Amino acid sequence: MGGVFINYRGDDSRAMGELLDRDLAATFGREQVFLDCYSIPPGVDFVQELMTRVRCCRVLLVVIDRDWLTVTTPAGGRRIDDPADWIRGEIVEAFAAGVRVVPVLVDDTDTPTEGQLPADLQALARCQAVTVRRRHTRFDVSALIHQLCEVEPTLAVAASSAPSAQDTTITDAPGPRGVNVTGGVHGTGAGITIGAATGDHFTIGTPPPSAQQPHNPR
Repeated sequence: MGGVFINYRGDDSRAMGELLDRDLAATFGREQVFLDCYSIPPGVDFVQELMTRVRCCRVLLVVIDRDWLTVTTPAGGRRIDDPADWIRGEIVEAFAAGVRVVPVLVDDTDTPTEGQLPADLQALARCQAVTVRRRHTRFDVSALIHQLCEVEPTLAVAASSAPSAQDTTITDAPGPRGVNVTGGVHGTGAGITIGAATGDHFTIGTPPPSAQQPHNPR
């Protein structure tokens, strides 16, 4: 196991979670990335599978958008305050297991403060966050992949040995030259590179399999 676990809340965050899943799986290999709607086999005890994968991953990405703190239960309370909340439970489990937790802030979302979080989640406010902008996902996700390879050597190894896929290369207009993840980040044709000398470009692998509807309410 190991790899990256993507934690998200609701349909809006799921779209960003699926984007991260696609690009990270193209770089590190499908087996290195966990997203519940793609990664839990039929018939498996999803509660056991989720917590096992959280404990065994190297990095847990927490996708946080503007509504992350304010989504409510049917009773009207914040879901993040509910001890049975899946998102809260996965993050708490990751902290208990010593997993690296990285908040992924969507667009202009701010990192939650300690005062906005339950006591067992307050460490999340102190975790260094990254931002992924919907208008600049190619550049921001590429930078995230580069950072993950730097802090988790096992992911760099996975990227260098990921099997080749039928890749699609999308060429963009030149972007910011301060970000360059060339070298050691992508595998044999399945990686992501920006800031190349010939112009910023982005390579992804084949699309992921059809998503299963997750059994746990997010």
